[in-house]
Amino acid sequence: MNNVWTIAIKAPCTGLRSSLIPRCRRSGPIALLTGFAKSVTPCRAYSSRASGTTTSPSIRSLLPPWRIVQARWYASDSTTSYAPPGTKKKNKIPPTINQTKPTEYQENEIEDEEFEPPSTVELSAEQIVEIFGPGTPFDLGMQILQELQMRRVSGELQDKGIDLSELNVTEVQAMAGLDYLRDNFPVDEEAAAKEWQQLEIERLTKAIEDRAERVGLYKKKEIEYEEEEEQEERQPKQVTNVYGDSVLVQRQKELKAKEETEAKAKKEEAEKTGQPVESYRGQQMVLAKEQQIDVRRAAKQKKAEEYAKAAEIPEEKILAKRSAFSRLLFPTLFSLVVIVAMLLFAEAYEPPTSSMRMFPLVSPAMATCMGIALVNMVVFILWRRPELWGWFNRNMMMSAGHPISLSMLGSIFSHQQVYHIFMNGLILFLAGPTVCEEIGRGNFITLFVVSGVGANLLSLWYNVLTKNYLMSSLGMSGAVYGLVAAYFLIADRRRIGSENWGVNYPGWIVFVPLLLGELVMWRKMPSLGPQSVGGTSDHANHVGGMVTGAILGLWLKRMKAEQEKAWQEYDAGVIPVSDNETEAIATPVSVVEKDV
Repeated sequence: MNNVWTIAIKAPCTGLRSSLIPRCRRSGPIALLTGFAKSVTPCRAYSSRASGTTTSPSIRSLLPPWRIVQARWYASDSTTSYAPPGTKKKNKIPPTINQTKPTEYQENEIEDEEFEPPSTVELSAEQIVEIFGPGTPFDLGMQILQELQMRRVSGELQDKGIDLSELNVTEVQAMAGLDYLRDNFPVDEEAAAKEWQQLEIERLTKAIEDRAERVGLYKKKEIEYEEEEEQEERQPKQVTNVYGDSVLVQRQKELKAKEETEAKAKKEEAEKTGQPVESYRGQQMVLAKEQQIDVRRAAKQKKAEEYAKAAEIPEEKILAKRSAFSRLLFPTLFSLVVIVAMLLFAEAYEPPTSSMRMFPLVSPAMATCMGIALVNMVVFILWRRPELWGWFNRNMMMSAGHPISLSMLGSIFSHQQVYHIFMNGLILFLAGPTVCEEIGRGNFITLFVVSGVGANLLSLWYNVLTKNYLMSSLGMSGAVYGLVAAYFLIADRRRIGSENWGVNYPGWIVFVPLLLGELVMWRKMPSLGPQSVGGTSDHANHVGGMVTGAILGLWLKRMKAEQEKAWQEYDAGVIPVSDNETEAIATPVSVVEKDV
C-alpha cells in the first residue's frame, strides 16, 4: 500500500463534471482527497508507467487564470469551525489515514507549486455500502464522496448544493455522503463559500470588463487622467514666494477651483438623473448600453412634454371675451343634427338575420353592448399616444371655454382613467342588455347616443352661462345614466331576485331618489371645475343624461304600448285593412291538378 499517495496525486481526471474544476476518478486503490493547497487547482492529472514517471501539463496552464480556484484546507482538530450539518444520523465508520511519504519527483513538484500535500483515505466496499446502503456500486460511492468533498472545500456546496443528478444519484444518497464527510472530515464550509463567492465575483467582473472593453460598452477615464498628469507636468512647479502668489498663480487656482465645482455639480446632477455610473478598482466606468436607454427614455419624455404643451388650449383662448351665444351656437346645432340623425336611424333600422351577423352565437343585446365597450376601449388605448393628444383634447373632450362641435359626440366614447372606464362599462353591461332586448338594437343605440349628447348639451349650457370656462368633461357617464333611467321607466315594474323568489317594485321608486341625489351633488359642485364632494364628476352631465334617458324611455314605452294594442286589435279583427291588402287576401289560389 505504499503507492496510495502516488495514485492519490496522479489519478487521471475523467467522468461527468458540473463545473470546469477537474474531478478525479480512482482505479484500483481508492483515495479520497481531504485537503488542498492554498494556490493550486483541486486536482492534477498524472500518468505513471513502469519505465518512468511522466507528467501531463499542469491544470494551471490548461485553464485561464480566473478558473484557478483557491481553496484552503483546515486540519481536523478541536478548534476547527465548520458549518453545522443539521439533524443527521452519526456515521461511525473510522477512516484509514495514510501518510505515505511522496516520491522525490512529487516533492519537487509540490515545492514548485507551493502547496501542502493532502491526506488520503482508503475506503472498502463494505464501508461504501454502510454509507449509502446496499446496492450502491463502489465506484459510484467514491465518486459521490469525491464530488461532495470538492464542493465543500472549494465552496461550491453553497452554490450547487447536493444535486448530483448528472450522476443519477438520489438526494438521500447525496445527503448520506455529505453526513459522512462532515462527521469525519470537518471543513469550514462557510469560509470556503465566502471565498468561492469572492472568486466568482472577481472572475465574472473581469470577464465582463474585458468583453466591455473589446466591444466598447465601457468608457474608461484613464486617458483623461493621463492628460491631466501631462498638463500638470507641463505647468511650472510652484515655488514658495515670500512676497505671496503672483496673479498667474491666483488665476490658475481660481480656474482649478471652478473646474472642481463644475465637476462636482455634474456628478450631483448625474446622481439625481440616475445616470448608471459604477466604480470598480478606482476606475470610473459608464455603462453605455444603460446610458443609451436613459437617453432614449429622456428623449421620449421630452417629446411627450412637447406634445402635451402643443395639445394644451391656451388659457387666453379659453378666457377670451366671447359671448355665450358664440360659444353655444355651433355645438348646439351639431347636437341637434346628431339627435335628429339618430332618431331617423332608429326608424329605418332593420335587424340583420342570423346568417348575416358576425357573432351569431352571441345575443344581439350583448353584442351591441360589447361593440360600444370596444369603441371606448380603443379610444382609451389611443389616449396613450402623445401624437394624438392635440386632436383628442379638442375633439374627444368637451371644454366650456373653447367648445368644439365634434367634442359633443366624441367625448361620449372617451376615457382617460381605468377606474372611469371600468365603472361606466360595468353599468353598461348591467342595464344595457335588458334595455336592448326590450326596445331593440336600433332604439337602444339611439337611446345611448342621444342621452350622451343631451347630457353634454346640458353641461355645456350650464357651465357657459355660469362662466365656468375652465371646465372640461369626457366619458359616457351621461349615456349610461340615460340607459339606467330608461331601464327603470320603460317597464311598469321591475323585479329583484329570481323567478322563484324575489320582490317586484315600480321603477320610479329607484329613479326619483337617484335623480334627486344627482341634483344635490350638482348643487354642491364647485364653480371652477367639476370637482365635487364625491370626487371629479360632472353631475350636470349626469342629470342631463338621466333626463334625456327618462324622456326617451317614456316615449319608447308609449310607442311600445301602442304597437301592442294595435297588434291585439288586428288579431281581433277590429282594425280594417287597406284595399290592396284586401284584394291580396281575397285573391284565390289556383291549384293545378295532375292526371293520375
